[in-house]
Amino acid sequence: MARIRHRVNQYKVEIAPNTLGMNGGNIGITRKLDIPPKRPVRRHDPCKTKGKDPTKAMNSMIDPEIDVSEDLAKISRGQYEMVGEDILVNGRTYGFHVETGTTYPKSGPGITNVDRAQHQLIKQLNTQPFENAMKFAENFPSLDEEKIAQVLEIWRKCK
Repeated sequence: MARIRHRVNQYKVEIAPNTLGMNGGNIGITRKLDIPPKRPVRRHDPCKTKGKDPTKAMNSMIDPEIDVSEDLAKISRGQYEMVGEDILVNGRTYGFHVETGTTYPKSGPGITNVDRAQHQLIKQLNTQPFENAMKFAENFPSLDEEKIAQVLEIWRKCK
């Protein structure tokens, strides 16, 4: 017998009917999301972020080849794992704003973390001619060749 000491409506309990027996079985308990998950905002998309999108000290970018819709569909169907306050699906870790339902990428395959200067460069690439964006990069002290190459590798997948 199990005693539940938390609010039950925050959790979804799934019992595989064919596996319960004398020795227990497969019972899955996951935290239920009150709001359907929404796509990450534009600043996490290297193909769309621009101008007035906020830039933080570290910014997670989703590889354009990743199917975020598939991740969100799995989350909606409850096919995810909660790790603390994070959602783990398809090997990727997402955060979740409970007030709005907006997800945001944190880590995993296809998630690249870039610093403030790299994010600024991506915004320049999306709003300026390539040559102007590269002049911007040359004049930005914290952008070295390795960081520029990382940005261009992600950004070129948009075209």
